[in-house]
This record gives sequence, C-alpha cells and structure tokens, in this order.
Amino acid sequence: MFFKRNKNKTKIKHPYFMGAVNLFNDILSSHTILSIKITNTPGSAHANSLLLQSSPDDGIIQIDSLVPDEMNRSLKIGTTLFIHGSNNGTDFSFNAPIKEILKDPDGNACYTLEFPKKLHSELQRDSFRVGVSIVKELKVTILSTNSKPLEGFLRDISATGFRVEFKGKPAKQFSSNDQINGCLIQMPDGNKIECRAKVMHVNYNPDLDIYRLGCHFTELPGQGQRTINRFVNNMQRETRRKEQGEDFI
Repeated sequence: MFFKRNKNKTKIKHPYFMGAVNLFNDILSSHTILSIKITNTPGSAHANSLLLQSSPDDGIIQIDSLVPDEMNRSLKIGTTLFIHGSNNGTDFSFNAPIKEILKDPDGNACYTLEFPKKLHSELQRDSFRVGVSIVKELKVTILSTNSKPLEGFLRDISATGFRVEFKGKPAKQFSSNDQINGCLIQMPDGNKIECRAKVMHVNYNPDLDIYRLGCHFTELPGQGQRTINRFVNNMQRETRRKEQGEDFI
C-alpha cells in the first residue's frame, strides 16, 4: 500500500446511502481485499486493491494501486471499474468510474472513484462446509512460477474458503497469511475453478504424514463463486433432508 488510509467522515447527509456507507466502513476497517475488473474490456484480467477512503459526503471513494502492477497502465480518468468482494459474510459488487488519479513521488498511483449510485450486496448464509465424505476425490492444484504444481485433495469447501490435504510434506512449505496466487479446484461436475487464496492455518500430522492447509478465498471470479454456492447449497439441502426426513423441502 502506497497511500495512507484516512478515517471516514462521520457526518452522513444521505440516508439513501446508509447501507452502502456502513458496508464501506466495514470494508475499510477490516482491510478487505477488493477484486477489480475493467468494464467493457473483453478478456480483462482481475486485479486486487484495497479501499483507502470512503467519503459519501464528497461522493467519492478511494482505492490503492492495483496488483499486479501492469493493470494500472490502462487506467485513465473515466474508466469504469467493476469491484466485488466479500466482507463478514456479505458479498458485494458495484461499478465506479475513475474521477481522479493521484501519484506519489515514486510514481505509485491511487484512484479516486465516484461513490457508487448502486451497490449490490447479498448476505451469505452461514458458511456451510461440504465435508470430506462428499469431496474426498476432488483435486486441488496449487500453481507456482518457481516450482512444480502441488496436487492435493479437497477436504472441505464453503462459500468463503476451503481446506486442502497433502500426503506428506509438500516441496513448498506454507505459513499463515501466505498468498496463493494460482489455485485450481476440481468440482464434482468435472469443471475446475481458478482462484486466489490466503493461507489461514497450517497443520501437519507426523503420525499420518498428512499436511493440511486452511485457505480463505481472496479472488474468486463470479462464475466460480456461483458454482461453489450452488454446490454448497445443494449439499446443504441434501444434508437437511437426511437429518429431517424425506418430507423436508
């Protein structure tokens, strides 16, 4: 992050925006990673950023420079960004055009955007996890530019993250907060979901020689999120049917 975060203004004059204002406050305080795509640009790659400021009274928000860095080169005033993410169980998405581009003495940019006129948000249900008995044959491949791909098995998955298990310690050792910049998750229908994730916890069982990673999604394109949501919701309904009997609807 190249620019200092500012505290939000507290004098709210726009009741219509109260829900959005509160959500942006939460995003700012929790350092939620934003996934960003340039609209109206076919094949545009996804980038990440962080919210630096939310000023509804001034009609603006401010985000940090995009990662990877090459995504910044095509941005100009008037470019509209599609921004989405998840914060405390709430999925959110909105479009916002760039109003101003600021640069520090080293040339690092941050962007002032229009405060979104429309913001879609959806409260996730409790992050129901599909467990090992259901997904035991599903492969997870962690990609790396510096080493061979690591292949493990999915041990559970939810709308917000997953757990992968390796037989033996992998060639690459992980620590909490490590970023996984390339990951493929095989789904039951045969499709593979590409995502980025952050390692939340690491566990190794020397007796069983099993190495486990618990991961939180940091970037999950919309189609991948919908695929996981459908899968998890279907398994959740099936579990409830088994718990409550065949008459459960």
